[in-house]
Amino acid sequence: MSSDYLIVLAVWLLTYFASIGGIVAGVVTNASPGGWRIIFWIEAALHGVTALGFAALYWPTRRSDYPNLSLKEIVWLSDPIGSFFYIGGSTLILLALTWGGGNYAWNSAAVVASLVLGFLLIIAFGLYGQSIGYG
Repeated sequence: MSSDYLIVLAVWLLTYFASIGGIVAGVVTNASPGGWRIIFWIEAALHGVTALGFAALYWPTRRSDYPNLSLKEIVWLSDPIGSFFYIGGSTLILLALTWGGGNYAWNSAAVVASLVLGFLLIIAFGLYGQSIGYG
């Protein structure tokens, strides 16, 4: 068997198993009153197996064309400013959507301020990306 065939087979199987995850979760939660807690342990085990699989099987060839970079250069290549705008904006929007109608009324200051500031940060992310040449 060629390695391409094995890769396609592995992706297909992982997609298939991921698609039945919701059904398995439903069966586990209906098994007992505390059954939903088991799902988290199942996920932890699957993530552990995945991490061990990567550590054991994934050994990419080392590329020699990577430049030697200082820590400061690596940090700035990671785009901390854009990351701040995107992560901050996304977090505030999700926080406002979670709070709205539940913990706070939709017209409360906490929800409105989180939504407005979140969208402003996402807009700032887009403008920042255009200014440095990403867009």
